[in-house]
Amino acid sequence: MSNRRWPGVGVQSTRGRRGAWQVFTLAALAAFGYAAWRLFRDVPYRIDIDVYRMGGRAWLDDRALYSDGAVFHTVGGIDLPFTYPPLAAISFSPFAWLSLPGASVAITATTLILLVVSTAIVLTRLRVDDHPGRRWQVIVLAMALVAPAALWLEPVRSNFDFGQINVVLMTLVIADCVPRRTPWPRGLLLGLAIALKLTPAVFLVYFVLRRDVRAVLVAFASFAGATVIGFVLAWQDSIEYWTRTVRNTDRIGTATLNTNQNISGALARLGLAEDFRFVLWTLACFAVLGLTVWAGRRVLVADEPVLALICVAMFGLVVSPVSWSHHWVWVLPTLVVCAVAAWRHRSAALAVVTAVGCALMIWTPIDLLPEHQEAAAAWWRQLVGGSYVWWALAVILVVGLTVTTRVSPRPTPEDATTPSPDHSEQALPRS
Repeated sequence: MSNRRWPGVGVQSTRGRRGAWQVFTLAALAAFGYAAWRLFRDVPYRIDIDVYRMGGRAWLDDRALYSDGAVFHTVGGIDLPFTYPPLAAISFSPFAWLSLPGASVAITATTLILLVVSTAIVLTRLRVDDHPGRRWQVIVLAMALVAPAALWLEPVRSNFDFGQINVVLMTLVIADCVPRRTPWPRGLLLGLAIALKLTPAVFLVYFVLRRDVRAVLVAFASFAGATVIGFVLAWQDSIEYWTRTVRNTDRIGTATLNTNQNISGALARLGLAEDFRFVLWTLACFAVLGLTVWAGRRVLVADEPVLALICVAMFGLVVSPVSWSHHWVWVLPTLVVCAVAAWRHRSAALAVVTAVGCALMIWTPIDLLPEHQEAAAAWWRQLVGGSYVWWALAVILVVGLTVTTRVSPRPTPEDATTPSPDHSEQALPRS
């Protein structure tokens, strides 16, 4: 059989692909524009940005953030404490100069932009673009993914509704951990995220799995430096927070609420004695840590570092004492990474996990737990109402079981460049 190419076939194929991309680009821009219109059309009251504004204003006015039972009287009529470190209040101070609607628009725009940025970083590392030199294709694909996520995935939608900063923290972590190389010492942004809110500290596990001691040390140094800045600019509040407030988890909310999707919440809703519950929670946390380390090591050996990061993210959400549903914004990169891995590894199990995750985050079975009456709910409601936890555990388990061999995507020009020894990923020793 002749291998001669017919004249014009390659040109027609190229034109066809270019035309398809143009149509896809228009559709993606339209979808993203519609999502933005929905988010900005009538910006509702966002309670968390209200608290952020008042926290920033309290720092500017030299008022106490934590001592003497300090709470902030929100427009919604609920008195809430400021639960973040003083550095966060300092960072929120620009919002204090805006009206509440203006601050709501600002946090909405920031969240939407950073969702695109973080998704594009993940897609770039996964090398899903046909032409590595055309970065705009990755941006377009990221916009196409963010548009439905912003409207349909409950954690992302709730993050917008509350005016939360979880996407900001997630972007700091992704920008620090996902790229092959960074212009800053790896670990710098993670340390900053930890200084703003302690929960990102769980991602130190990712660097430990990679045996990247340098990144761990940089993260600690970054956290320490940022925290020192907090002490310099807010001395009394920093003393109060780091010596007393940080230990008071009751300020964060009621553990039994249906939106507290973690092991601690599931156990609290069973009505167990607090001491017994703490023992069970501790044992469960160690078990999930073992599962995460096992899965993370396997996927790193298979050269899938982004999957390892996803496993650590799921671990952090499951074992945290408080994981409100809007903390689960990691669902978007998790679904993206699992879908790509399912395709490349031809894994039906990963495809099922991805599909189930989409269904859960759109359907939100956590609503089957009656709010403020969760502990009295029937056993099956308790089981289904903790669906985020079960799904996260399934992600870690299935990833560890199925992603065990290397699948090489197309090489990119980036791969041919010699990485900087300071800011590049350390190669994982093969076990």
